[in-house]
Amino acid sequence: MNQKQTHSVKFNAVMNILLTASNMLVSIVTIPYVTRVLSVEGYGDVTFAQNVSQWLSAMCLVGVPMYGLRECARVRDDPREMARVVRELLAIITIFTAVVLTCFGVSILVVPRFHQIAALMWV
Repeated sequence: MNQKQTHSVKFNAVMNILLTASNMLVSIVTIPYVTRVLSVEGYGDVTFAQNVSQWLSAMCLVGVPMYGLRECARVRDDPREMARVVRELLAIITIFTAVVLTCFGVSILVVPRFHQIAALMWV
């Protein structure tokens, strides 16, 4: 196989189906065990904390990927400008992450539901 070989759409579709099926199979096997160990309420708390963290991650990145793609495509031939754009993107993400985590920390102290499972929310 040469290093630049590309896979066909059919191969990629089959691999995607296998990945989706394996994710379903793992869920079918693990969810009953996890609910038995954690109880239904504990599993619900874990799922709630995961959901909140996913929303916070999404808030940290709102608009940044599109902006990054556009700006990187604009300066793709100039390595110095590309480095500047990447530094700018990292600064934007760092600032947004700090703001979101600060708001999250305050919300753990203020929101009763978050405060009930504070240890889980921090994890």
